[in-house]
Amino acid sequence: MRFHLLVGTLGLLMAAGPALAVDDIAVAEDAAFDHQRTQISFPPNLEGMDRKRVRDFGTEQHDVAAMYETDDQATFLTLYVYRAGLPDASLSFDRLIRVMAAREGFLPAGTGSLVPTTFRPTGSATSTGLAIAYDLAPGQPNSATGALLFPHGSWLIKLRATSSALDASQLGQLLRRVEASLKLPEPGFLSQPAYAVEACSTQLAAGTATRLEPEQAAVAAIAVMMDGVSSSQNEQGEKVPLPDVRWCRDERVEGLNVYRPDEATDRYAIAFGDSGNALFVGISMQELPGVGRHDQGVPIIYADADRIMLMAMTDRPPDPATAWEIAQDAQALAINDRDGNVQINTPGPAE
Repeated sequence: MRFHLLVGTLGLLMAAGPALAVDDIAVAEDAAFDHQRTQISFPPNLEGMDRKRVRDFGTEQHDVAAMYETDDQATFLTLYVYRAGLPDASLSFDRLIRVMAAREGFLPAGTGSLVPTTFRPTGSATSTGLAIAYDLAPGQPNSATGALLFPHGSWLIKLRATSSALDASQLGQLLRRVEASLKLPEPGFLSQPAYAVEACSTQLAAGTATRLEPEQAAVAAIAVMMDGVSSSQNEQGEKVPLPDVRWCRDERVEGLNVYRPDEATDRYAIAFGDSGNALFVGISMQELPGVGRHDQGVPIIYADADRIMLMAMTDRPPDPATAWEIAQDAQALAINDRDGNVQINTPGPAE
């Protein structure tokens, strides 16, 4: 593992992030595009829809999508394969539903249609995926929209489709046919069953916090903990699901999308949009669902498709608005990229 000098703030890095890094990937019209990091194939045609383009929304194919469309342009679909900063499929789908249903042109005909269903992705032993399809309110350009999302190892796979020719039932069936046709390679590890995220029943215990100046050793230790999946096998070498965490949605916090693991009152995540980008407070294990406070203080960590960054440490959990303010103004203490390379902002050996 390599350690390097690091400069930059979260505000600057986010400003230079995926929104400015969308690149079309060159691929022959009649050829499959094979995603280099997962070996998932994006075929030139899916269920009668032709692939129009393949795009990289980050860097080095950590967030890739292919757009498909019928000849009459009545139905279009996007297949996403991405590393989410917060890779929990159930939480990600909760965010997706809320973002999707609030967008202009995607308003649902009724709120009862916004209840997701779980499903078993092709080849999976358990129902790890979530799906939704709903009819759109009258006066909008299309008639129905829908999505499904499921984990594939440490990656998430999302299908989004909208149509002016199909109703919600027909669109839902189309999404499932597309999912079944993907012929995915075997994932790196198993995932826990999906669930519908519910409102937290407990109250977050957070307030005034003092920012700490952590020692280099503590920064290096947390930077290493931010990296990767520790184990997905038992002592016999058999694949086993990673430890399970059930997230709840903290509806008492206004203005920020706050989620807490297992009703915890001293740690939480702030989710941004439905992209999977997130800020973690008191959670030092990013990839693994196992979460907890570090003995050197409370870490504030930002994660997106390309990187995981330790932004600051505090003596106690700050309230969400303060945590976001601290992270925006901070120079990152450490960055761990998706290839396991660690950068820290203090000179000298860190190993």
